[in-house]
Amino acid sequence: MKAKTGYITLLYTSNEVVYCNADNEDIYIDILKKAGAMNMDISDPIYIEDYEDYSISVDQIKLGDKHYNIAHISHKCPKEDYYKKLAYRDSLTGLYNRNLWEDIRSGVVTIAECSEYTIIILDMDNLKLINSQKGHGGGDEAIISIADIIRSCIRDADMAFRIGGDEFLILIPNMHEDKLIRDIIYRIQGKLRNVDIFDDIKISVSAGYAIGKATEDLDTTANIADLRMLERKRRKNGLLTTLETSALKIIGEHIEELRSRLNKLVVESLGKELSSKHVLKISQELDSLIGIYLEIIKEENIEAPGMDVAII
Repeated sequence: MKAKTGYITLLYTSNEVVYCNADNEDIYIDILKKAGAMNMDISDPIYIEDYEDYSISVDQIKLGDKHYNIAHISHKCPKEDYYKKLAYRDSLTGLYNRNLWEDIRSGVVTIAECSEYTIIILDMDNLKLINSQKGHGGGDEAIISIADIIRSCIRDADMAFRIGGDEFLILIPNMHEDKLIRDIIYRIQGKLRNVDIFDDIKISVSAGYAIGKATEDLDTTANIADLRMLERKRRKNGLLTTLETSALKIIGEHIEELRSRLNKLVVESLGKELSSKHVLKISQELDSLIGIYLEIIKEENIEAPGMDVAII
């Protein structure tokens, strides 16, 4: 069976294959062995662009407290750097890239022994200004500085990603204490204030975070963190003036959508066995969003709009 992605992905240790997206994994293990890519001592990504009929990229990642190799294998591609794009490292910063985040988000890669996690989203405040005044080279310097500081402020078990041009994500397994999470954000922002690569422009980031359980949807947790980051950015820029210009409207729409889904599930299950797993998942998402909604109203001293948030 061929992999739907068009290339073969293997996640493995020195003595076992944890994941392969093709049935005939032995063939691809043999390819890696012959290419000398089964070595677990990898400090930098390996790119083998011309091995027999294949192109190969191999990198090492740490998920929780365990080290794994991750390999992508496919037939030769005419574009020289195509398989470098399949790798899990951002070429500019050395952080993990969006490819790995998408594979974790979709369940292809899982974090070992993780019962709960925190997601922090950080977005650079002034990349456009730096690019316009210092050129794109200056923008790259600023992005590298942010990545280096993020790396210095997290634990070995934590994972830092560059998921967009000026957007970063930190995945912190087995941490749920608000104070510790805020301390990480404050350390990053404090160190950035001391960066002086430009005389007249300071580098800064806006950040938001959310805490989730391993059983919950990563997308939901990331979206909550992103909404909180956007709220901080709007507040920092003095843009939070009315409900229409804040994230409250967005959160309210999410609450209404989740409430409708839960009501529909209950109605469709009348006379049938109701899946407690589905109800619990939607209820947890709804509870998280309502918590953020009320938190923003309290922080901004805004009168809540007349939205009914009762479940049924």
